[in-house]
Amino acid sequence: MGGRKAGEVKTVRKCLRCGAEMEEGYTITSGYGIVIRPPHGNKGAKPVKPGAAVCPVCGEVSIYLEEKQGSLNG
Repeated sequence: MGGRKAGEVKTVRKCLRCGAEMEEGYTITSGYGIVIRPPHGNKGAKPVKPGAAVCPVCGEVSIYLEEKQGSLNG
């Protein structure tokens, strides 16, 4: 995934429903895609694009931020 530096350990996302290892790197699209926008009044904060992980065992879907943004508020 973008943003990972050399030598960083990839954490494996576990399914909250069944505990299996999830397959990461999926994207979410609906028309032009989906972005998470901060609440109104947070000027300067940028929208972030979520990623998704899917459990190959039970089908659970987890939505997450590709890169930790520090704060969604700017």
